Amino acid sequence: MLFRTGLKQQSSLTLRMEPLGAHRLPATKLLSFRAAKRLALPHDHRMTLQFDLYNALHANDATRQGVRSGPTLGQITAILPPRVARLGVTYTL
Repeated sequence: MLFRTGLKQQSSLTLRMEPLGAHRLPATKLLSFRAAKRLALPHDHRMTLQFDLYNALHANDATRQGVRSGPTLGQITAILPPRVARLGVTYTL
């Protein structure tokens, strides 16, 4: 909770009114995949093909919310990043 003190050096004071952990977010459901295939090429060269899929379930669970009393109490301020796919190739001589 935010209190106004009226002092110029310290214009506001924040006091904890509840114990830590009083407000908790639900568990997040996060699933990521990775697949890779190594290929042998002539003259002792190698190539690796890679595929990554992050947040495969496309969960948008909250990861942060406002805990200060007032109009922002419980307001979600951050969520999981979106589903992202990545393709990669590594070539080794």
